[in-house]
Amino acid sequence: VSTKANPSSVYAEVKGVVGMALSGGVGTVLCYGGPGSGKSHSLLNHHIGEWGIAPHAISDAFSSLHAKHGPGATVGVACVLLHDEQLIDLLHIANPSLPPPPLEQVPGRPH
Repeated sequence: VSTKANPSSVYAEVKGVVGMALSGGVGTVLCYGGPGSGKSHSLLNHHIGEWGIAPHAISDAFSSLHAKHGPGATVGVACVLLHDEQLIDLLHIANPSLPPPPLEQVPGRPH
């Protein structure tokens, strides 16, 4: 993917990860680079009318789950930041009143 690619074209390159995860596999999208290199922009892109990788993946995943299992499907999600060789659970930051589970005990994560 070109360094000038928009988030939609980047998602097109990694879209198969969503399908693999929905088929029972494990999928990971890793954004790597120095400060200001576009990692957050590629993942989120909050500009009006344009989605980043994460919103595209979430939309595709829930559309597929709803089509296959109806509105009662259960979903497990992990969102971590690797910074200075430490894993930071970004979902725990959103709700610090809950103790973070060790990553090896997150439901649905292979051991």
